[in-house]
Formats: sequence, C-alpha cells, structure tokens
Amino acid sequence: MGYMGFGMQKWIYRRKPRHPFAKKTEPGYDTLPSHSPGEFVSYGSPSKNLRSIDERIRNGKEKLRSRWQRSHWLNIAFVIFLISIIGYIILKFVGQNI
Repeated sequence: MGYMGFGMQKWIYRRKPRHPFAKKTEPGYDTLPSHSPGEFVSYGSPSKNLRSIDERIRNGKEKLRSRWQRSHWLNIAFVIFLISIIGYIILKFVGQNI
C-alpha cells in the first residue's frame, strides 16, 4: 500500500518501488526534445534581422540606465528625508533640560 500521509497524492503512494540498478529512468517533469549533438536548436525568440537585435540591446540598456537613475534619485531623496527627520528630532530635544 505505501505511505498515506497528510497531503500525499494518490499517484505517489501507488507507485511501484524503483529497482536500484534499473536502466530505465522516468523524469518527474516535462523535458525538452533531444537533438543530435551536432545540431543546435534555440528555444528563445529567433530573429533573423541583426538590426532589430542591436536595437533591442540598445533599448534594453536604455531601460536599465533609466531604472538605475530613478532608483538612485529615490535613494538620495530617502536619505535626505531621514536626515531631515533626525535633524528635526534633535532640534526639538536640544532646547529641553534633561
């Protein structure tokens, strides 16, 4: 029968045990189709036009640069905000007698 613990699915506990030195292996996931060793197959988005590839690279670099600049300015604004809050708190407590 096998282990029937919490959350265990039926197909798992009804499986037959694997022989230790069996040649057959069954992957537990979907695999890509195999090709001959000399054949290269790209599964990405193929593009025949080299200009479009260069343009996509340039656009990607521009997007990364703009994101970096935006995050840089947001970090600077956050630091200035923290310094102003700390300065305000210090100025409030300087006039009081301890």
